[in-house]
Amino acid sequence: MTDVILCAASNLFRMYVISRFMKMLLGEPRVSKEKVLSVYGIFYVVNTALFLLLHLSWVNILCNLIGIAATSFLYTKSVKAIFFVTSAVCAISMACEMAIIPVFATYEDGKTFNQIFFVASVLLTLISELLTEKIISRKKDIAGEQGIALTLVPAVSIVVSILITSPYTDFELMIISIGFFLINFLIFHLYERLSLALHEKYENEILKQKLQSYSSQVQVMMESEEKVKALRHDLKHHMNEIRLMAIQNKTAEIQNYIEDMQEFVSNPEEIVASGNQEVDSVLNYMLQRAKRELNTVDVQVQLPEKFSHTFDLNVILGNLLENAIEGAGLTEEKRLELRIVFQKGILQIEIENSFHGKLTQRRGRLFTTKPDKELHGIGLNNVRKIVEKYNGLMEVRPGKDIFFVKVMLYT
Repeated sequence: MTDVILCAASNLFRMYVISRFMKMLLGEPRVSKEKVLSVYGIFYVVNTALFLLLHLSWVNILCNLIGIAATSFLYTKSVKAIFFVTSAVCAISMACEMAIIPVFATYEDGKTFNQIFFVASVLLTLISELLTEKIISRKKDIAGEQGIALTLVPAVSIVVSILITSPYTDFELMIISIGFFLINFLIFHLYERLSLALHEKYENEILKQKLQSYSSQVQVMMESEEKVKALRHDLKHHMNEIRLMAIQNKTAEIQNYIEDMQEFVSNPEEIVASGNQEVDSVLNYMLQRAKRELNTVDVQVQLPEKFSHTFDLNVILGNLLENAIEGAGLTEEKRLELRIVFQKGILQIEIENSFHGKLTQRRGRLFTTKPDKELHGIGLNNVRKIVEKYNGLMEVRPGKDIFFVKVMLYT
């Protein structure tokens, strides 16, 4: 009886691992949550029943092929994708079983074996999913110590489950094994929930910043429009004045008068006016803050009015400028230089700021010194992801008194 319960529990956890494979390879389901649960439920019941009743390897393989193909259909209609995912998941699952069960147990068709080794093979499948996820999707938020810690959870569970086959009774082994499954499931479930909450927090910060920048840009545009209206209203008087000075050959006075008109129309809050309103709004918002907090702000921006990747560009500029402004603000010089040039499909961003020389560096990677390391870490990580997305280059050169960042995007 304990073997039956342990087999049912192991297969249930295997359904969870298969769902992780599906989400990693195919994305979110295209059908309702109820249909997803129904298909997984049917797959689980049929697969468990056939294994317990027949103990035939070919029946188990056939059932898994059909079941995984059916679950794949929940995520995509592509026959090629279904075939690839079904083959890959089945192959990985079979390889994990062959790596554990034949080594520690005697398996024969039609006969049962100690299900504690099935527990170990399922946990090994989870490790395989984690490694595959790291390789294929290149998830940067599961990196370094976090990735090692997550992989160690099922790894330690495998070692302990194999070593405790004695002196415990079958019932005790069943309870311990089910406990392993619960621990692994809860750890990964809670990690995913915390990651999601952290990403939502970051996205809310980005949205808040965008709203503030758009509000600031609208205010700048309204002020500029009011000045243009005032100038247009008095344009007849200005033209008459210039005509009189021209008749009197007062060239210097005409130049001064025109410069006064330009100064009247210009808006000191509008630091950047490339014509791309989305990018201008973020740049003006961040650079207005820089003007308030720093002593020297030099800006050179050359952007087309139409740019197809404005959101990604704004994420890069928002994060890098925020870091640069805060870094320069800690120095006596308080200097920031920004240069953006777009030529022949290549966008080049250079940001240089005065620097206090203090920086946390581990294993060749730079880490923020801000109190909210998790939030800012995601922001810097997103910059790297966007640069990789466009096969671009990112160069970071921290010096004694200067911090320099250069980004090149091939659009």
